[in-house]
Amino acid sequence: MIINKFLSLLNRYKTDSPTFTIVGVGPGDPSLLTIAAVDAIKKSESYSFSNIR
Repeated sequence: MIINKFLSLLNRYKTDSPTFTIVGVGPGDPSLLTIAAVDAIKKSESYSFSNIR
């Protein structure tokens, strides 16, 4: 049926739920990030930053 074909196509292009990740630096050197933080930044579609001191 047409509906089954349509649902099959939708499932093929189904994406994961969006995620929100916060990456921060501690009181040490702000240029030091964890590997997990670098991976999260590389995978992101967009990001925002703040220069809070």
